[in-house]
Amino acid sequence: MLRRRRERVRRVAMWAAGVVLVMSVAAWVASLWGLVWETEFNRGASLYGGAFSVGRGNHHVGAGFYVLGFERPYWTWPPWPQISHLGIEVQIYPLVCASAAVLWGTWLSGRTSRSRALGHCPTCGYDLTGIEGVCPECGSGQAKAVAADSGISGLL
Repeated sequence: MLRRRRERVRRVAMWAAGVVLVMSVAAWVASLWGLVWETEFNRGASLYGGAFSVGRGNHHVGAGFYVLGFERPYWTWPPWPQISHLGIEVQIYPLVCASAAVLWGTWLSGRTSRSRALGHCPTCGYDLTGIEGVCPECGSGQAKAVAADSGISGLL
């Protein structure tokens, strides 16, 4: 039961990290074209130069939605949100890096958990159902111990 729940949590985390990664890469690519939305009161939001900003407009293009053209991304360090009297600006690249790291980590943990499934050899992952003694795939002598620990010793 715990193994199924852990696998489900891993899959949800992997799916969520994948969605965040795709959306943040799409936002970063869109920010290279300089997308700006401003109201008539000089308030708005923009994807511009690798960052997302909300607050007072600083592009002064008037009310509406505009594409400003290609803008080379700029990088700030540390990547925390920059808060000023104009509003807040958040760099997109830390979100891309964090979601890629979570996706990679959950993928790696899934590879190791599948090889250590119940009734499988801990060395090579071979299915040991109906096999006694050593693993026929790799010759590991731990096969009987794994079966006893997993509660399926009656099968071996």
